[in-house]
Formats: sequence, C-alpha cells, structure tokens
Amino acid sequence: MFTGNKIWQIISRFTDARKLMLTLLLVIIILSKSVFSQSLQLQYDLRHSIDPENNKSNYPSLFYEYFRNLENGALFTKIQSDFLGEHHNIGQLYLQIFGELKFWKPLIFLHLEYNGGLGIAEGTAYGYYINNAYLIGAQYPFQWGVDWQSASLCYRYNSFNEPSHDMQFSFYWTKMFWQDDFTFSGNFVLFTQNRDIGQPHTENLKGKKVVFWGQPQIWFNLTKDFSIGSQITLYYNIYSYSNSMLVYPAIAVKYRF
Repeated sequence: MFTGNKIWQIISRFTDARKLMLTLLLVIIILSKSVFSQSLQLQYDLRHSIDPENNKSNYPSLFYEYFRNLENGALFTKIQSDFLGEHHNIGQLYLQIFGELKFWKPLIFLHLEYNGGLGIAEGTAYGYYINNAYLIGAQYPFQWGVDWQSASLCYRYNSFNEPSHDMQFSFYWTKMFWQDDFTFSGNFVLFTQNRDIGQPHTENLKGKKVVFWGQPQIWFNLTKDFSIGSQITLYYNIYSYSNSMLVYPAIAVKYRF
C-alpha cells in the first residue's frame, strides 16, 4: 500500500518537487504582466487584552501584500512582520506566495503555493521556524455579484522533522458594500496535520489534527487608497492541542498604491 511518505519518496527520486514548485513560481513572476496592485497594512493586535494568560502584550504588525495579473493567471505575495519582541522589535516574520496558471478553457487554475517564516520565542534569545509548507492543487474563481472570490483544494507538504502529507481547502473573498464605502474581505484555511511533528514534546502524539485559520476583515474606505478597519484572526489547533478556538481582534489602517 502506498502511504504519503512512499509517494513523496518516489517523486523525489526523479525530481526535487519542492524546488520544482519554487521554480514554477519564479516562472509565474517572469511571465507576469504590468497590471498589479499592492498595499500596506498597519495593525495593532489586541490579543493580550483578550487573552492575557497566553499573550505577553499587545503588539503592532505590518503587512505588505502584492497582487499581479498574468495573461493566464495571477501572482500573490504577502509578508507579515509582527513587532512582538522586546521594545516592539520584530519577533516574527511570515512569507506567503502563490501563483495560479491556466492554459485551457475550463475555469480551473493550477495553484502553486509556498509559505513559511521564522521568529524568536518571547522572553528568550532562541529562534524558531515557521516550517515550510508547499502546496499544489486546483483553484476555482467565481463571482459574488460583481466581485470575484476564489476557492482552492490542494495537496500540502509540511516539512517537519516528521513530514506531514495533507489536504488543504482555502477560500478568499472580497465584497464591496454601500457604494463601495465598505469592504468585507479575508480568507479561511482548513487542513489536517500530523500531531507528531518529530519534536520531543510531540513524540507521544498519534494521528492527525484538524487545523483552521482565518482572517476576516472589515474596512471603511475613506478614499480609494486609504481605509481604516479591523481584522479578526481565528486560530484552531495552531497554538494548542486543546481543540479550542482562539479569537484575536486588531484595529488597522490600510494604504493601497
């Protein structure tokens, strides 16, 4: 019987699939057209006010997002810097990049994605990784009124000490209201993951867990370029194994350019 590990080993004998995926993302960047948009968000995360037992302090975060149209798809990049270190130094950095390509008539795109990062544990000088995740699958765009949304279903490879082979469902949306004065946007991500990731504190855990993560946002558009609003970050089984949902709000400003 072919397990996820055996399948990945077979693929790796012929090519390093992770390098291939990053190469394809680079090709998407090279093929991209000049039509693009980008934005900066400054958020102030209020998680200490909501959950002081598990969070040392509230902190600001800076988000950079870049979207570029392709002749046959799109490219999206997100960089998130969390200023949660001492004296509000950067304590965590997260990168997400995905590309979508289509060379056929059906409205289904090839979806390629990478995400990962690094950080420093609060109150220590010890660094840690946000382990690399590589995804490949299908993405389907559809309209909600005049606004476009998208859903994707992907195979996900998590590069833990004990690699995890899983499926992930993602949903991204944007909806304008009241003559475009308000924007409701965000994303939800749902996937499975091995409980044992090859670390001493997980070695006695068995099976898989369900992980959920979401970032719904509401914006009041003061001008076409500047907005104020709020983001709610939802975590399930990311920072704990207690099968509990964590809900952390943030206030935010956004500038598009």
